[in-house]
Amino acid sequence: MEGRTLYLKVTKEVVEYRTDQIIHHQEGEMALFSQACLRELTTFCGRIQAVKNLFGFKYHPPLYINDHLLLFKLKTAHEHYWINYYQIFEIVNNKGFTKLIFKNQSVLILDFPFHLSKKRLEKAMLIADYKNGLH
Repeated sequence: MEGRTLYLKVTKEVVEYRTDQIIHHQEGEMALFSQACLRELTTFCGRIQAVKNLFGFKYHPPLYINDHLLLFKLKTAHEHYWINYYQIFEIVNNKGFTKLIFKNQSVLILDFPFHLSKKRLEKAMLIADYKNGLH
């Protein structure tokens, strides 16, 4: 995972969608997250606990990895997605569901309630603002 990551789609496998390619990973999502955190000299558990403590999030805390990867989770009936906040251009209400438009103009439409997507995005925005000194 890196700054070009738009999102991860997790079913029986993890598929990473980047701005310029699609990667099928052999590792599970937690292994990928742990590796990415270790490259930043930290741990997955440490990042999640820090976000919970600093922001008081009890449920669905975003995963801040670095200034290019800030992931929040959206779960549909058959899969779940980890969306990179830094790659989102716009989030749109699509008849109650979620339409994500990324900076490269690719689109992801999810069978996930828009109001919940917006709440998860706002949590990620709080972390991004904090990291940018806007808290």
